[in-house]
Amino acid sequence: TWPRIQGYVGGARAAGEALGRVELWTCGATHGFFPALLHHPRMIQAQVELAVGSHLRATGRTPRGMWLPECGFAPGVDAVLTRHGIANTALDSHAIVNANPRPRYGTAAPLVTPEGLACFGRDASASHQVWAAEVGYPGDALYREFYRDVGFDNPYEDVQEFVAADGTRQNTGLKYYKVSGRGAGRKLPYDPLEALERTKLHALDFVYARRAQVRRLASRMDTAPVVLAPYDAELFGHWWFEGPRWIENVFRALEPVRDDLEPATLGRYLTQPPTHDVGEPEVSSWGAGGYAGVWLDPGSSWMLRHVDHACNELVNIARHHAHAGGLRERAAKQAVREVMLLLSSDWAFLIKTGGAPHYARARFEAHLARFRRLGLMLLSGDIDPVWLADLEARDNIFPDVTFGWAFDPT
Repeated sequence: TWPRIQGYVGGARAAGEALGRVELWTCGATHGFFPALLHHPRMIQAQVELAVGSHLRATGRTPRGMWLPECGFAPGVDAVLTRHGIANTALDSHAIVNANPRPRYGTAAPLVTPEGLACFGRDASASHQVWAAEVGYPGDALYREFYRDVGFDNPYEDVQEFVAADGTRQNTGLKYYKVSGRGAGRKLPYDPLEALERTKLHALDFVYARRAQVRRLASRMDTAPVVLAPYDAELFGHWWFEGPRWIENVFRALEPVRDDLEPATLGRYLTQPPTHDVGEPEVSSWGAGGYAGVWLDPGSSWMLRHVDHACNELVNIARHHAHAGGLRERAAKQAVREVMLLLSSDWAFLIKTGGAPHYARARFEAHLARFRRLGLMLLSGDIDPVWLADLEARDNIFPDVTFGWAFDPT
């Protein structure tokens, strides 16, 4: 249940933060791509306000950091973040390296924006060592092969209870081969013990490389260098089955703590005395190409005019019905939920990559249609309570919708 999850998350955070080892950040409410919303700053505010509120309810504390959706940054976003108590964030490497003015130390130190937001840049070498397709750790020959699964390998009669209702084969999670060689006929049986031993070697290699890197940086810096190594959580345990054990072994390799290399939260790093460079990070994302092309692609650009209209209309709805009480206020809150879901960056991403274009289009059109119907009901004053209750149960994100973003100056 949600209260139990809140208890687990809150307790884990309290224990981790007491030890100085954990710093939980929030994200955009529905992963809206902020650079595409610059002409709708109130929607960026709504994304941040709702996210901060949800984080507070789940953990009991206001977040000090935010992972920007798609790592998307543009001037003006920092003002919204700092207004809501966000002190630091992480950006892709080129956002810092190409900042104006260029910072002295690149991604080895945070860049503080004119609004006071500390921006840490992803370290390219640490990312390459783990993520690179050919030389990254997950591709080692001893690790479990993700793409071989008995749901596809075994005879149909052996796996029929695991296939889809229409007979389509699917992953079962039972994977018996290691990466080994290329090609189906060259895969060898997976040995979990030797794979776990390999995680120890890779952890030592990673720590050794970071220690050498930090020593080089420190020799020409007047402040302690920082190496930011962020990864998608789905890498660990999903794509890279042994990934969680690798993380554990990295931290074990860092014990006992040495003077030249120490794990730290970014908030803790910022407590250091030195003053960091001030500048404006480059407009950027970590999508393909590094900018906004994924979310402004011709294949999904038709969405933009609908988003533009919905954002303008939602501000009017919020201002007229936010405190109306009864069905009107409920409908206004549901309108907020539908637009927030409409703004998800995932819809354009799934169309661009071809991952699930029909699903993405259907979801976008469904949320748009629901929002439009809510708007018409509020305009006429004739609100269908049965349909509204069904919608509230179906799209029930953000139980406590707030409207401060609609009234605050931008």
